[in-house]
Amino acid sequence: MALPQGGRPALSMPMTSLIGRQREIAMVCEMLERADVRLLTLTGPGGVGKTRLAMAAAEHLEDRFRDGVVAVSLASVHDPTLVVSTIVDALGLPETRNQSHQEQLVSFLSDADILLVLDNFEHVVEAAPLLSNLLADCHLLNVLVTSRSRLRLHGEHEIVVPPLALPTSDPENLAALSECESIALFVQRANDRRSGFTLNETNAASVVDICNRLEGLPLAIELAAARTAVLTPKVMQERFDQILPLLADGPRDAPARQRTIRETITWSYQILSPHHQQVLRRLAVFTDGWSIDAAEAVLPDDVGGPDAVLTALEVLLDSSLVSTIEHPDGAQRFAMLDVVEEFVREELVASGEWPLMRDRHADWVLGIAPPAWVDQASAYVTVTRWQPAMRAEEANVRAALSWLAKHPHRTRDFSQLAMGLTVYWQARGTVREGLEWLELAMAANRGDEQRISWWIQCSIAHLLHTTGADDRAMELLEDGMAFAREHRDDGLLSAFATLAGLILQEHDAFDRSHALLSEALVVATRSGIAAAAAQLQFLLALVAAERGDLVKARELVEDSLRGFRAANAEGWGIGNALEISGVVYLLSGENTEAVAAFQESVRELGKYGDTTNLILAFSGLSAALLAMGHAAASARLVGILDGLCQRTGIVPYLPERDILDETRAVVRLTLGEERFSAIHGIGTTMSLAPSIRFALDLDLNMEVDASQAASPPISDPLTPREHDVLRLLIDGKSNQEIAAALFISPNTAANHVANIMNKLRLESRTAVAAWAARHGFLE
Repeated sequence: MALPQGGRPALSMPMTSLIGRQREIAMVCEMLERADVRLLTLTGPGGVGKTRLAMAAAEHLEDRFRDGVVAVSLASVHDPTLVVSTIVDALGLPETRNQSHQEQLVSFLSDADILLVLDNFEHVVEAAPLLSNLLADCHLLNVLVTSRSRLRLHGEHEIVVPPLALPTSDPENLAALSECESIALFVQRANDRRSGFTLNETNAASVVDICNRLEGLPLAIELAAARTAVLTPKVMQERFDQILPLLADGPRDAPARQRTIRETITWSYQILSPHHQQVLRRLAVFTDGWSIDAAEAVLPDDVGGPDAVLTALEVLLDSSLVSTIEHPDGAQRFAMLDVVEEFVREELVASGEWPLMRDRHADWVLGIAPPAWVDQASAYVTVTRWQPAMRAEEANVRAALSWLAKHPHRTRDFSQLAMGLTVYWQARGTVREGLEWLELAMAANRGDEQRISWWIQCSIAHLLHTTGADDRAMELLEDGMAFAREHRDDGLLSAFATLAGLILQEHDAFDRSHALLSEALVVATRSGIAAAAAQLQFLLALVAAERGDLVKARELVEDSLRGFRAANAEGWGIGNALEISGVVYLLSGENTEAVAAFQESVRELGKYGDTTNLILAFSGLSAALLAMGHAAASARLVGILDGLCQRTGIVPYLPERDILDETRAVVRLTLGEERFSAIHGIGTTMSLAPSIRFALDLDLNMEVDASQAASPPISDPLTPREHDVLRLLIDGKSNQEIAAALFISPNTAANHVANIMNKLRLESRTAVAAWAARHGFLE
């Protein structure tokens, strides 16, 4: 078992060192090494250090589990139904057409010796039965959970995470005090803020008092220690005496420690200036953090402009109420700890500014999201520009969708955002979530502007097709095309007819597909929708290839490439056009050119991990390599394809599906069963990222396989009359035309064609043409 997307996700470890907790770490490790403990929950109040303890224990255990440790933060997941998809995403598993997320998760983890760390489970506790099901179906799986409360599941073991040890020795015994966990944490964090801070005879009594009054809660101690940048421990102790009695406003039924940490956060908040309190409150509108650009866009003008925002963030960072995260690519985000965010958000609601800030937040998300759905091609043209931003702000996007969906006066904005995310949901692999939002948008627009509803319906059909629900998608598309023709709406007609033509093409209805795609091309050209026209040209090239008209197919795909390049398309459009170009080269017997086209397609599509279309490019590349004599490399790619298709449920479209089937059969005969199985098996274990590298790093000067170079891998099984039929068949002739050319009946021609396919073990005319190109019948 190998983790997808290039291997094991690295554990995200905090920047600061862990003070103490050696006993607790040992306890967690000991429990998880027991055969009878497969579900362990770390419980305790907010701020007690459950996450830090879990991550430290996981780091110690990483080599204990064969397939490693995967940590999943559920802090930003507020809907229990999204827990499964969040875990699937953390594992890097792509969306599948034929499995639910839970089925996909069980399938992947069924034989995985892995530790799954689920952090912040308390607010999605309704999803707890999922863990029982996973553990029942995945016998090597172990789960470590952090939660403020038990999950109450059979087989659950619990460790209550205690506060840090409090000082018991006399304040004058500095050596003994320095060994106390709570004191050591205070001193370390104070030294982080004010270099050179040490525990001494002057401040020891005050530090002891502060740690005792904070009851050893790590977060509370860290927040207090941060104040040493401006306050001495003695002054801080005095301020505690003045403020705490006034701020004992925690829920009476809440644990005492939880009330204490609330008091600590309140105190930290109160010593900010009114201006910085306001900035902090307003920043609580974000979910799962924000960038500096986002803060500048969402905070109202009365904050004072970009410079004032940056200055305020510096103050909030110094107060430990906000933290900063720097990513490996240099990007920076800001965030609040959960307990801080919860408190500050309550303050924002109490201030009366919550609706204003949620509206401003939604406006910001609308500004960074893709434009509303026009057509698949136009959305994909800029996919590499907006996809990274959407990935980084996914939690904020969900929050904006939720807010807009609940406010009827913003229905149009909700619909625009949901439609704009259609292609993102497909590329991201979260199609089911996208369908839920689009269905809500459809319901919200009933009785309103009719055209928006039709665009939403087009988006729904697009995502239904991605899941394989083609019958339902075609029903929506037929209705949409009828409306568009009646109202002479070129934009709608182009979008609906394009998708309908694509689906029909994949179901071998080539005549009707050609008619719809041709109609859509006329409409798109007339309307000046350049990217849509370019997409339609490569789809029509596929139809031409299926019909055997390779000259026309080449003309169309070259026009498509020119169109995408003129539109400054990125990744998807050019990658797909290059893939179709490779198919045409392959069917024409121009194998070197086919390999080059397929590799360029992989390079473009690999920019954003388009699994569906990469599978098509890999299929063609495996066939082209086989035709050049590189059977071993071809077998590896066939293995890669079989592994990817099995894990994702994706099935290659025509003609790539037939090309792959024929390649698999031929390379198996070429290498022999034993060698083929060994090479193929290596490929099936490869995830997407290493597969892309393999395809791009191929050495085309490598020595060809002797058995492949010596003679065609399949002996010629056809009769002379079948050779005559074959030549006409690969010229794209229909059975009727073959019959007329050879002076035989149409039934006899059809029988000959069927016999040829049966003898070659192929299922389509395209596959027969590919076989003929490989074995010299087109020369």
